[in-house]
Amino acid sequence: MDHTKNAIIAVVVVLLIGIMLWEVGKFAWQAIPERQTKITYNNFEFTYLDQAWYFQWQNKDKIYNVPLRFNPQQVTSIPIHGNELSDEFNNRNEVYVTINPEANQTEMTYLGLAKGELLFNLIGPLARKEIDACTKNVTDCIDRPIVTCDDQNKSVIFLVPKAPTSIGLLNNCIVLQGEGEELTKAVDALLYRWYNIIPTITPQTQQAP
Repeated sequence: MDHTKNAIIAVVVVLLIGIMLWEVGKFAWQAIPERQTKITYNNFEFTYLDQAWYFQWQNKDKIYNVPLRFNPQQVTSIPIHGNELSDEFNNRNEVYVTINPEANQTEMTYLGLAKGELLFNLIGPLARKEIDACTKNVTDCIDRPIVTCDDQNKSVIFLVPKAPTSIGLLNNCIVLQGEGEELTKAVDALLYRWYNIIPTITPQTQQAP
């Protein structure tokens, strides 16, 4: 008798817990909209997986599955300022990616994320040689070249972890700027143009930062 009573109580408890979980789950499902996992942009299909948007891109006879943090729709509004890039910038195989080594710890974290995104694409699908550089000669840069946008004989990308989010063109140099994750957004805006997914860079009338 006691065994039967305990069994009934256990079943009731399980049912009550199940009902509670169902109600909580139903509320959560209504409160959190389903994430959009696929979009199409300029005839490219993008799939969202593990916090990145994947698309396929072909360079000669090789097909790459390219992951970027942001999709094209999220970066098209980023302003582009300055002058057209020189032909020399595009013709050189080596690209110097330079940063200010005196950035604070938080800025360094986002510089690392943006630089990683840029590096993967430069040396992979885009088949360019990336060289780490610094804008100042300090201890942390003892083994790196000191490169700024003033080096006219080099193709330079300068990462600036500060607002406003923008892309600046200075003949031989591209300045990618943004605070926090906005810096990676600026990187992706540039990459989508290099992949010819977003139309070619067209500078606006303002001067680059």
